[in-house]
Amino acid sequence: GRRVSGSTAVGVVAGLIAAFDPMLFQPDGGVLVESLYGVFAAGMLLSAYRVIDRPTWPRWIVLGLVGGMAALTRGEGAVAAIGIIVCAALSIHQVPWRRLALGSALAAVTVAVVITPWIARNSAVLGRRALVADDSDATLAGSNCGPSYYGSGIGYWSYQCVDGMALPTVTRSNEGKVETRDDYLYRKAAASYATHHL
Repeated sequence: GRRVSGSTAVGVVAGLIAAFDPMLFQPDGGVLVESLYGVFAAGMLLSAYRVIDRPTWPRWIVLGLVGGMAALTRGEGAVAAIGIIVCAALSIHQVPWRRLALGSALAAVTVAVVITPWIARNSAVLGRRALVADDSDATLAGSNCGPSYYGSGIGYWSYQCVDGMALPTVTRSNEGKVETRDDYLYRKAAASYATHHL
């Protein structure tokens, strides 16, 4: 809190909110990636502040490393990482713009280096280009079905819609093919439901 606002009280209040806000500690009990993503999101912000304080090459690299880990944890982490890198660069004054551009590029390249092996693995296993995750089709299917269009769950994502679909069993030998087939089925079901319920 002292670093952001100059007041220790801000840090204490933020800590209390974090300790008692269910959305911040609820994922821990469910062993969800959100817990780890929260750590990396906070790490990105702290790394950005360190870059703003003293924009050295190692600090830009650390910002990129933490951003890359956030991207591996959740797909939107890549967007957050690039946004934070740009905001950090724009917040630095009295440094030549070329040096800021190089620092930002160094951080962005570091993000890319961290996530590239996973992208290569996904593309090889799935037989198609896949970025960090391939769950967008399941997201579409769960948000374009009866329970998410009508009743008390309107506007929400429905696990019932995704879980209720008859999908092939995944084995070691057919892993990529089944995932690709699942994505196709999810996408088809979502598009069909959405076009018939406009």
